[in-house]
Amino acid sequence: MWCDTAKMPRLIGPVDARVSVFFMVWALHMSWDTLYISLAGIVVFSILPYFGISLTNAFRWVTQKISGKHLSAGDPSWKYKARVGF
Repeated sequence: MWCDTAKMPRLIGPVDARVSVFFMVWALHMSWDTLYISLAGIVVFSILPYFGISLTNAFRWVTQKISGKHLSAGDPSWKYKARVGF
């Protein structure tokens, strides 16, 4: 039952099924502009597996480029220890 859970969901051939979100955007707002944006998204995310990049890693890379290299995880440990009383 769980043997195929690690495989990438496919729509048609090399097209990832998660790319169908672009088609849904076009289906909800049909215009030539959204059709071109949807087709561009489908083409870009269909080409990524040929370079060995998964859709998840591509989104991580894009968010890292937008947000920057340093992401704070919260207060440093010494501030937490001082607040708790360790």
